[in-house]
Amino acid sequence: MDKKYTFRNIILSLVILVVAYIYCLVYAPSIEKIDDDSLTGSIANVHKMCFINCKSKECKDYISSNRGNSYFVSIPENEQEYIKGCIITFWGFTHFLLYFILTLLVPSLYIEFFFLGIGFEIYEYYVYKCHDVNDIFLNTLGIIIGKYLSPYNT
Repeated sequence: MDKKYTFRNIILSLVILVVAYIYCLVYAPSIEKIDDDSLTGSIANVHKMCFINCKSKECKDYISSNRGNSYFVSIPENEQEYIKGCIITFWGFTHFLLYFILTLLVPSLYIEFFFLGIGFEIYEYYVYKCHDVNDIFLNTLGIIIGKYLSPYNT
């Protein structure tokens, strides 16, 4: 068996991916509409953050044309206009972070993680309409940096 397909690597990757999936597509949508001072409301507000905004009309047009209309799964589309001009959202950052951690821990699966990320974006597109083409770039950046910094490189 190839060293990269060890039981440890596969289980570790699957656990991380299942936890991320449950958090992002089960828990997060269930709290998206909460907007109060509770801990849950604070977490929901973090999910709606924009880390880097567009300054130009061309940038905003690019983002709008490459991001799904239902970026937030359970929030009505007309309440999501502000996110259309955001280059890196909280969710974009989590894409980077997920693939960085996966590749940092299991760098030998970097190609598999890359294609998994593309597959997941296709899944988001068809099932939830919450896709963002920038996520593929952020996934790839996370993979590259994670592989470069991993202490487990062979």
